[in-house]
Amino acid sequence: MPRQFFLFFAITIFLSCKKSTPIVTPKIPAVNSTVADVKLDTAIYDSSRVNLSWSQSPSSSFNSYSLYRHTSSGINPTTGQLIHVATNVNELTFQDKTINTGSEYFYRIYVQAGTVNSGGSNIVSLKVPAKISILNPNFESIVNNKLANWNVVDNSFGNPLNSIEIDNVDAQDGKNSLKFHHEDTTGCYEQWIDQYIPLSEIQTNTTYDVSFYYKSDFNGGSGNVRLKNNDFRIEFAIPKMVGDGVWRKFQTQIVTPNNLGSTSPQFMIHFCNQGKNNWWIDNIKITGAL
Repeated sequence: MPRQFFLFFAITIFLSCKKSTPIVTPKIPAVNSTVADVKLDTAIYDSSRVNLSWSQSPSSSFNSYSLYRHTSSGINPTTGQLIHVATNVNELTFQDKTINTGSEYFYRIYVQAGTVNSGGSNIVSLKVPAKISILNPNFESIVNNKLANWNVVDNSFGNPLNSIEIDNVDAQDGKNSLKFHHEDTTGCYEQWIDQYIPLSEIQTNTTYDVSFYYKSDFNGGSGNVRLKNNDFRIEFAIPKMVGDGVWRKFQTQIVTPNNLGSTSPQFMIHFCNQGKNNWWIDNIKITGAL
């Protein structure tokens, strides 16, 4: 075998037996995935909705705000219900109208910037008060010259000059109040207004605030408020009238029983004021106490 060939063969064997050095790929710095959270302000209940607001996102790559709602504090995009998405960085408010009275809700907002979500804002909660809807509570609705939604008993069959009528001169709220007039100087003719409350609106074992405004041109008298059906009866007296013509707020609390029965109860404001007198009421409310 020629010497040159042997030398070439030996060098080839040596090189093939030597371990190759691995190629090291340089590490690429990880993308910073931190997205600044926003601050969710205190939730505010207003009539039939929850008002929500939050601070503006400072992220230059802002895509959207995602607002979640849940019935417990363990709220995140998996457990919570997505109720609103805003793609305008300046859109900082939302009204949640899909709520149930007597329920507690928790809210949290997430920011998406690029393809990354924030860790989630602070959590705010609010309990929506239970509510009993009084129809035409301010006496603003008049149909065919009669007070809508209310049954009105002025007892004019006892004394034809007794009356209950709309007064659009001096209202505590809105345009109208309800004016009672008792004509007889010696007897007391009972006068009242009432309406039926759907049983489905009333929650058992719940505390409610009952309120209305009143004023009069005489001192004294008597009256009461009733919520009753065949299975339960809640009744309480209202204060004596003060004859200075100044609106006063009457407010008390009631607690509904565990058993409401099966029929819609009657809500009644009842008076027995002796003498030739006038008195007014306005702005009737029944709301759940917080």
